[in-house]
Amino acid sequence: MPVLPDTCTCGGSEFSEAKKYYTHQHIELPKIEMDVTHFDLYKAKCKCCGKVNKAVIPQEYRAGFGPRFTAFFAELAGIQGYSRTLIQSLIISVFCLHISLGGIPKILDSASAAILPYYMEIASAHASNELP
Repeated sequence: MPVLPDTCTCGGSEFSEAKKYYTHQHIELPKIEMDVTHFDLYKAKCKCCGKVNKAVIPQEYRAGFGPRFTAFFAELAGIQGYSRTLIQSLIISVFCLHISLGGIPKILDSASAAILPYYMEIASAHASNELP
């Protein structure tokens, strides 16, 4: 965005051809909004036998947290070494989302389970000296 001189200290406002002398950058994070999907689960009696049947949450949503959110937790805890309390504080501060300290290990366990096959493959390759 070009910014031209406005007014000279002498009061003049007409200038010769302007030449760029400096570049200034202003950097800002985009607004972070959580993508929350609500599921209203219903139950109903079977008209044939009278048994109560309950709706089931789709498999891909049962964990309660998506893959990007889970990976973010894994980054904070595993690579950055954040404590559970620090992770909780950051999530509340940045995402305005309260999560219990007990919920954090569940998310981290999910991330661990997701990467376990890759970890085992790397360990196997290392044990057989297939890695450089």
